[in-house]
Amino acid sequence: MTTKGILMSGPMVRGLLDDLKTQTRRVLRRQPNPKCTEAFQGADGIWRFSRPTALDPISYSDDDMVTPYLVGDRLYVREAWRCYKGLDILPPREISQHGKIHYEADGSPHPHLHFGKFRQGMHQPRWASRLWLEITDVRVQRVQDITKQDAIAEGIGQNVLHDAYRDYGPETPAQQLGFQDARRSFHSLWDSLNAKRGHGWDANPWVAAYTFTVHRGNVDG
Repeated sequence: MTTKGILMSGPMVRGLLDDLKTQTRRVLRRQPNPKCTEAFQGADGIWRFSRPTALDPISYSDDDMVTPYLVGDRLYVREAWRCYKGLDILPPREISQHGKIHYEADGSPHPHLHFGKFRQGMHQPRWASRLWLEITDVRVQRVQDITKQDAIAEGIGQNVLHDAYRDYGPETPAQQLGFQDARRSFHSLWDSLNAKRGHGWDANPWVAAYTFTVHRGNVDG
């Protein structure tokens, strides 16, 4: 068991806070051979990929890997944040752990509270995290293998409100986007986050699908 950070966007954090999100999918940094069709986890915990050939329908490729997060790992959520305006000149590592934090997923800060500049989640220190996840299951699969139930566990409801996507595109009513079910809604959200990186839905990349339980508070207690 290890403790690591995991970056979450505003809509993802809102899903965690609303008890709607219990899964997340992350593109594997090293994609296996394009001819691979299935992934299997061995007793040693290593994932191996099947690349069928004319002579052997279960021929393994040389793409063995271990996922970045494992069952039992504790992941503290890193999200966009702000601290008091007077601390804007300081890098995150020098900000006191006793300073008040505003989390962007909670909406705009009250103007009278004098919060400073917007800071990306990647720059949020561990002490400033308010949520952590305990990994309970890991699967390696293609992104299009997601089921309706999995899409709902990703925080996608049957009737998706467009404000879940406002961080990624123009304010278009959900009805105009054609959201008819959770899986299609996840498809649209996935593309809004990953298509520009070359890992859109149609590319059908291999992903690690993590299931977790959500804990409120700092991972260090």
